[in-house]
Amino acid sequence: MSTPEALRETVSADRTSSAPDQPTPVPVEAVQVPMPRWAAPAFLLMALGLVPWTVWLAVTLPHRHLTRHYDLTWVGFDVALVAALGALMWLAQRRSTLVEVAATVAGTLLIVDAWFDITGASPGADLAQAVASAVVFELPIAAVCLWLTRHAEVLRRRQAASLVHRRRRTSVQVR
Repeated sequence: MSTPEALRETVSADRTSSAPDQPTPVPVEAVQVPMPRWAAPAFLLMALGLVPWTVWLAVTLPHRHLTRHYDLTWVGFDVALVAALGALMWLAQRRSTLVEVAATVAGTLLIVDAWFDITGASPGADLAQAVASAVVFELPIAAVCLWLTRHAEVLRRRQAASLVHRRRRTSVQVR
């Protein structure tokens, strides 16, 4: 029902089945975010541009690399993760519409954390600990964050459709 044709059919079917004094219900899918026309093509080009870069990295990067600031890298990443989870808590407490963004950021950082913990771990106990941490903590919390993102979006769209419905009903009563 997300295609424009299906949306038009739904709206026209609702119009024919509604009583004359009843407003036409607005499908949740009809609520769209305004977006500049250049955004989708620009991100497509960026995604396509990353393909040869990724292939080049896969061919040229060494399997092993020592770094001087390994500790700073991980501490910095964990500080960013704490900030993302803190922002998510703060925005959820205030029932802000920005909770979707914070939940997406936190969920993504948790998935990235699990990925790098596992792929950067030495074989044996280090790898077992990384997998256990990913399975028990990082990935389940990431799943909750991403569920919250989708749940908040659906509720926001329903609320917007309900407001449109109420406005139409109010305008019909005023006439």
